[in-house]
Amino acid sequence: MLTYTRLATKNDLNQIMPIIHDGQENLAAAGIPQWQDGYPDQAAIAQDIDQGEGYVLVNSESIIGYGAIRQTPEPNYIAPISGTWSDDTTPYVSLHRVVVSSHFRGQHLGQIFMSNLLTISSRLGFQAARIDTHEQNKRMQHLIEQTGFSYDCTVCMNGNLNDLRWAYSLPLNK
Repeated sequence: MLTYTRLATKNDLNQIMPIIHDGQENLAAAGIPQWQDGYPDQAAIAQDIDQGEGYVLVNSESIIGYGAIRQTPEPNYIAPISGTWSDDTTPYVSLHRVVVSSHFRGQHLGQIFMSNLLTISSRLGFQAARIDTHEQNKRMQHLIEQTGFSYDCTVCMNGNLNDLRWAYSLPLNK
């Protein structure tokens, strides 16, 4: 079973969106409000792809995961509402919309995908990575921590103090 990560294309949208919807449904079933307002939608994923930031996890020629590597500063990370970033000077990438199809749960493909995204980030020349997730999203928190990230602070999404995220960082190239 060949598993690898590659840059997403617009032709991949019809395989990516069911994975996004699967993630939304699983979050809803777990009672987690993250991704329950229609986001991320096809326009957000298409924008990632247009900007060269969207990546897919491929398993035996089928797309089974999606994630974005944002190479510009994340506005939601500028002013944490509690805590501080462990390193606020090193240019970083932020990982967003990381999801693997639930049909592959238990196969540790999330760890492989995260590792691949971090390798790509390092190859792009970045020395740090950041990621965030909802405070109730224990499954993603576990994946983030297993990948080597450390919790730094809490941030709010788009200025909404009712939409908080736990934010993590990881130094690269050490």
